[in-house]
Amino acid sequence: MFALTLAIACTSRRSNEQVAQEIVRAPAAAEAVLEQYLAGAVVNVSRAAPDSLLGCERHGGGEPQLSLAKYRIIGSEMRGDTAVVRADIVAVAQVELSADGPSDVRQGVTRDTLSWSLVRVSGSHRWGVCGYSREGPDFVRVEYLGETARWLNGASVAGIRRLADSVAATPWPR
Repeated sequence: MFALTLAIACTSRRSNEQVAQEIVRAPAAAEAVLEQYLAGAVVNVSRAAPDSLLGCERHGGGEPQLSLAKYRIIGSEMRGDTAVVRADIVAVAQVELSADGPSDVRQGVTRDTLSWSLVRVSGSHRWGVCGYSREGPDFVRVEYLGETARWLNGASVAGIRRLADSVAATPWPR
């Protein structure tokens, strides 16, 4: 009985090690493109995020849209020709299309881990982001929502900007 248990444990360890060895980190260039994309999506940054590729498989539906306060790249892997890059994100507002048309804006801090697919741009060594995160959410600039948006529970552009500054100044938990 002991020998059987030991054999199963050794086999289990080997298969876990084989899985760990098969994961290949994505090239630094792919991670750098997602870094640029996220940096351009942060609330109080004036530059726009680089365009995503439209010719690759898109994930998610873009709902909800988040107002990004800060992020950090936490890992990546290659899945065939696609780089999947993960990031921890902290958002300070959530925007959803309501059933009766206008966008509902809710101010508040949320933290999540999201991942994006990136593929090489045809005929070059550059990488492009395939649209929304694989989990669905995308980012929005709340200052461009306009008067049709419903600002719920005291949410405002100024309040979201202040909250984003506060969150950005807070260190990541260890």
